[in-house]
Amino acid sequence: MTSPVIEVRHLSFSYEDIPILEDVSLAVQKGEFVALIGPNGAGKTTLLKIILGLLPVQQGEVRVFGKPPKYLGNLRHRIGYIPQLPHFDPYFPITLREFVLTGRYGLIGIGKRPKKTDWEAVENALEAVHLESLGEKLLGELSGGQRQRALIARALSTNPEVLLCDEPTTAVDPKSSESFYELLLRLKEEGKTILVVSHDVGVIAQYVDSIACLNRTLFCHRRPEEVISQEILEALYGKEVAFFHHGEIPHIVVRKEKGEQ
Repeated sequence: MTSPVIEVRHLSFSYEDIPILEDVSLAVQKGEFVALIGPNGAGKTTLLKIILGLLPVQQGEVRVFGKPPKYLGNLRHRIGYIPQLPHFDPYFPITLREFVLTGRYGLIGIGKRPKKTDWEAVENALEAVHLESLGEKLLGELSGGQRQRALIARALSTNPEVLLCDEPTTAVDPKSSESFYELLLRLKEEGKTILVVSHDVGVIAQYVDSIACLNRTLFCHRRPEEVISQEILEALYGKEVAFFHHGEIPHIVVRKEKGEQ
């Protein structure tokens, strides 16, 4: 069996002596689509930042493409990162095409002008997310769903093998959210390895190969049908969580305790 594309072994991390991650082990194989779920403050974003090399490995081991993140070098361009959907200033004078090009700045180099191959990569990325007709539109004029796809296009501009997504559907409507996961599924079918942090537990369960449950430590990493249960979700989110089916799509709600406002 080949080595995982992402491998985390016995990872622990603290901010100013406050434990954030404790003895976390996780493996993502080439071509897998994995969801990372858990309550706010569970350490999900911290784990992504460590995998990206934005935070140090304090204890344990992390390898991406078989190397520690800080030694990735040029391999770093094989990783695409999709952050939470930010607010865009509608008056900021940058077009969608120019925004996607920023994803290639690390390859272009400081002070150098983009080449024909860079613009071709931008066009390919826009086509992949079906935004090729909006290339000259100002970024701030795009809808929430279109801005979300713009972030994906920027990540795809270097033709990465791995996509890391941090709560990418937080600021979009449910229809755009499902469309986003359908796009990720298509990219997975094209050979991308995907790790996505999500709160859309019921929705994303329809698309991913497995779900990893994190709340400072890793509760479990199993197939969606094994994770989506009252017992596991209560262990992850607490007794106040309620899980139910409405039609074909399952949902999670949080019950208020008596006396809570």
